[in-house]
Amino acid sequence: MSQVKILCAGDLHLGRTSSKCIHDGEESTVHSTREAWTRIVDCAIEYGADLLLLSGDIADDGGNQYEAMGPFEAGIRRLTESGIDVVMVAGNHDARVLPRLSGMVADSRLRLLGRNGVWEQVHWPSDDAPRLTLAGWSFPAGKVATLPLDEFAPVPCDGAPLIAIAHTDYRYADPDYVPVRLDDLRAKAGVDMWLLGHLHAPELLDGPPIILNPGSPQALDPGEPGMHGPWLAEIRDGRIRRVEQAPLSSVAYHDITIDVTGLGEEDEIAAFILQALEPVEASHRSRAVTPRISCRLRLTGRTSMLAGLCADVGNILMEQPLRDAHNIYLEQIDISGVGPSYNLADLQQRPDIIGTLAGMLCDLEDAGTSSARRSLLRGAEEQMQRVTNNVAYREGVSRDELPAPDVLLKSECRRLLDALLRQEEGRP
Repeated sequence: MSQVKILCAGDLHLGRTSSKCIHDGEESTVHSTREAWTRIVDCAIEYGADLLLLSGDIADDGGNQYEAMGPFEAGIRRLTESGIDVVMVAGNHDARVLPRLSGMVADSRLRLLGRNGVWEQVHWPSDDAPRLTLAGWSFPAGKVATLPLDEFAPVPCDGAPLIAIAHTDYRYADPDYVPVRLDDLRAKAGVDMWLLGHLHAPELLDGPPIILNPGSPQALDPGEPGMHGPWLAEIRDGRIRRVEQAPLSSVAYHDITIDVTGLGEEDEIAAFILQALEPVEASHRSRAVTPRISCRLRLTGRTSMLAGLCADVGNILMEQPLRDAHNIYLEQIDISGVGPSYNLADLQQRPDIIGTLAGMLCDLEDAGTSSARRSLLRGAEEQMQRVTNNVAYREGVSRDELPAPDVLLKSECRRLLDALLRQEEGRP
């Protein structure tokens, strides 16, 4: 059985370090892209890869690009010694430096495709015995309006699937980064798989053709949540049979919402949070690399222990007791969604604005058609119509999507009531 093993990666940005995950006194290089590159090289060797394909932005721009040269060269030499070929294209960050980096590694198995924004196609391992066809387009030093697909004429070869590599914004979000539409990629005849770069969120779209954006192999900041790492691909009998991620990032970012409703005096918020994080921890236990879990927590719900919760959250962020026993870093805990627990019937007895708001909420919660409820809803409808009919109104939310008057009134009453009760207790 003819078999080719391939490792795919891109957007490494050598020279950078993952943010919002470092403990006090910890070496910042622990979660660097330099270490991630070492893990990619190790993975390629252990996997028995024939090829490593890189889809651009291997080096970062600015002063960091010089930091990339040594580690990159060392990794390429290890791959060469293991008989692994490396084929890559340049991205927008390394359009100038990657050609120089590739030229520095003499006598290696490294090849840069598509220099100066010109499509290039090669057979691997040779023209005489092709088992795979590779086409590449490297980001030129200047700006390009769009990925020049019209200039790409794939030449398929029987028994040698064609993988095209380009660093491009395939979600068409930014005109400065050679955008291309997914439909145009799919329409290009002769391509079995697209290997893309630029967007740091990993994504695999089934074919034909297969479209793989490997994402950043090292998650770099909280805007890059979930699993990250290079991708394993396998070609058997002239067809791409398997594409799957090897989650090797040393950091995993998560945004987590925890409902603290019912939290009482006997409950420790740290233990409560740790219990809520258990499923997140469990999802990473089977990975080859157990990552640092960096979390942004959003607490919601209502509790009578709001004052204590505020103090406890501050202590947790300052001391981070969870991190001693668990590989967790709590980067942020947002308690703005937590409100005080109260009894509306008691509050409406008060002779102040808090009592007035509580009374309005009681009327709005009444499922019947009391005169007080009808009056409140009629006033809300009139105010909403006055605003939306004004010539200055701009539809940030379309009129059809505006909440019903009772929903809007309840929400605003609770928001104001929560703010007043917080203020009364001297809390932010």
